[in-house]
Amino acid sequence: MNIETDILDVTNISDEQLKSIPASVVSLNLEGSEITDKGISNLPFLHCIKSLNVSNTLITEKSLKVIATFTTLEKLWISNIKSNDDYSLDTLINLNFLDFGDHDSDFVEYLPRL
Repeated sequence: MNIETDILDVTNISDEQLKSIPASVVSLNLEGSEITDKGISNLPFLHCIKSLNVSNTLITEKSLKVIATFTTLEKLWISNIKSNDDYSLDTLINLNFLDFGDHDSDFVEYLPRL
């Protein structure tokens, strides 16, 4: 997999293939892919990422800890991820858009002040 672009819409990708995502990607759509927490931990540090969609994937709130390291992230979609009420949203301080889908009220208490 050779990816050279700032905007990626890769909904048919494996955990292992996430290692190939360029660190310079600005927008990444993984919605509906079968990625897991292992895959998110395979991502390189995305130092330019502004928009990330991991809705309807197999990740859990464990991946939010990795996602929180992307300090340039402004927009995040996390609808229908598995949860055990162990969120790390307070570290996502640069977000100006956050979508939980049908579970918005489940996450409200974990939100940083936006």
